[in-house]
Amino acid sequence: MSISANCLFSGSLLASEVHAAAVNGDKSTLQKLIAGNSELKDKEDQFGRTPLMYCVLADRLDCAETLLKAGADVNRADRSRRTALHLAAQKGNYRFMKLLLARRGNWMQKDLEDMTPLHLTTRHKSPKCLALLLKHMAPGEVDTQDRNKQTALHWSAYYNNPEHVKLLIKHDSNIGIPDIEGKIPLHWAANNKDPSAVHTVKCILIQKCLVT
Repeated sequence: MSISANCLFSGSLLASEVHAAAVNGDKSTLQKLIAGNSELKDKEDQFGRTPLMYCVLADRLDCAETLLKAGADVNRADRSRRTALHLAAQKGNYRFMKLLLARRGNWMQKDLEDMTPLHLTTRHKSPKCLALLLKHMAPGEVDTQDRNKQTALHWSAYYNNPEHVKLLIKHDSNIGIPDIEGKIPLHWAANNKDPSAVHTVKCILIQKCLVT
């Protein structure tokens, strides 16, 4: 295993050679291992992470394509119930999200906190990954809630991302849904201490005025 892989996954033991090949971007070794034992394509480590998930974590797109072509389960979840698409969304990796969605990655799948990949795309300043997911969504799906009853709009307001707020509202996200604390997205935007949060507040208020 290379030094880069050791640095990336320090504190956890790689389950097998197939995980190491995925981390290091060793496509030829990965192909040979899978050809010898097809079950290796979805082999889990101690956290339930598959080689495909390791590809996302290490940004190895070629190896991910190899695994998917070999029939790797795109929607396999780890111990925290997160899929490769969750990880790609968390990292804000547009290329991986595009690949996984093309292979029917399920953006509606929820982790232990009931968060979907949609929720996770809101933490990045670029709205590119969010915009990609929205193209795959049916009407009414934009307001799926996590364990705290928060929607992607709540999280976009919390992270002070006005472009995300605009996109979500454009896709008919409901600005009046209360979370478990009774807070609507406007509350989270107004609570942000960053002076630039005024732009996020304005985006929501403008929509509120249009509705009322």
